Amino acid sequence: MGRANPILPRLLDPLLAIVGPIADRFDKADHRLYLVGGIVRDLFLASQPENQTGSHGQVTIGDSHDVDLTTDADPATIRRLASPGADAVWTQGERFGTIGVRLNDHDLEITTHRAETYDPASRKPVVSFGRDLQEDLSRRDFTINAMAIDARDSALIDPFNGIEDLAQGVLRTPLDPEVSFDDDPLRILRAARFIARFNLTATPELVAAATDLAPRLRIVAVERQAVELERLLELPDPSPGFDFLQTTGVIVELVSEFEGLDPGSVSLACRLASVPGSPVARRVGLVWPTRSIAPLKRLRYSNTDQQTAERIVAALGSALSASGSENRISFDAPTARRIVASIGVENLPIVGEIARSVSDLDDFIDDDAADRMGVVFDQLRASEDLTDLGSPLSGSEIMAVLGIEPGPEIGRAERFLREHRLDHGPMAKDEAETLLRSEFS
Repeated sequence: MGRANPILPRLLDPLLAIVGPIADRFDKADHRLYLVGGIVRDLFLASQPENQTGSHGQVTIGDSHDVDLTTDADPATIRRLASPGADAVWTQGERFGTIGVRLNDHDLEITTHRAETYDPASRKPVVSFGRDLQEDLSRRDFTINAMAIDARDSALIDPFNGIEDLAQGVLRTPLDPEVSFDDDPLRILRAARFIARFNLTATPELVAAATDLAPRLRIVAVERQAVELERLLELPDPSPGFDFLQTTGVIVELVSEFEGLDPGSVSLACRLASVPGSPVARRVGLVWPTRSIAPLKRLRYSNTDQQTAERIVAALGSALSASGSENRISFDAPTARRIVASIGVENLPIVGEIARSVSDLDDFIDDDAADRMGVVFDQLRASEDLTDLGSPLSGSEIMAVLGIEPGPEIGRAERFLREHRLDHGPMAKDEAETLLRSEFS
């Protein structure tokens, strides 16, 4: 079943040395222990000549601090054999067959081979334990993750040719993709991420299955969808993943608010979500064509994420309308100050990122809009403190200047001074006092 292992010993041996004492105990108890899944994939990729520069790019060997293993032993036996010498043991996943062990700064999750089926009405597996490694590997999402390494003798177990698929840049499933995606529709979103992360091309059968089964994504908890979306947005170049989501129609299932939008707007959203920049900027770019944060709200992003995106969308709309192509209104300092006041100076670079992208990609915005905005923002940053855009006088100072008691008049005076600050720039306290007397006396 095993075959020659193409992974460099200098990458593999340190991990096997850590796992070795546990593997010996499993072997003496007539059980086998295997490295499995993503760690095998990443070790193979790191062994490739193009990744031998010391910096593995997306081949994150650091992930080896979180190592998945599988075994033919049942959960109780795993706990008994893995506990000696462990720094910590956790059993929260025991009913699903998983025992966690912390050993020498590495977190090991050891899981009994599975032969699981899925409830058609949900993506939750009906777990049954097995003793057959190949059956366990067949239930995994993609062939590139359906590989194992025997922790005793380093033999590679690759019944579905995952190594060859990695080498050829192919993404496919161990089982028929219709079966795989029907069992767990979240795998469709994972496909988009792996396509983008590892520069893979999905097989025609996988693309067809994703297209046919896109509506099955509705049974997946929105929180899980959001996690996969965010992982895609965090990649250096998520565009191949968004191309896949668009081609298969999955993007409209993921962002249901796109339903009814013209194809050009959906395409714009996917391109804006892929431009160089921060995940926050890409998130805003994705929802920009809807001009709302409804997708983020439905996907249950945090309140902070929603509020940040909402302020940026509103600010961006204000900025671009002020720089509009029809009448070429100049983007002025008052508009810029109000944008900063609404989003915070720390988010100003994000507005710039999205504005440049929108200017480049949205045919309804003129190409010079972002440049004009940038000039004004740079001038303001150089000439005034954009972290202080409020009234130059406190409530008590306003009462003293106007000779009034606490009441609504103070709030009106503060708003007046703040608006004056936004319109005309900073002013000294004596200027503010003079202005206040002339307006309210």
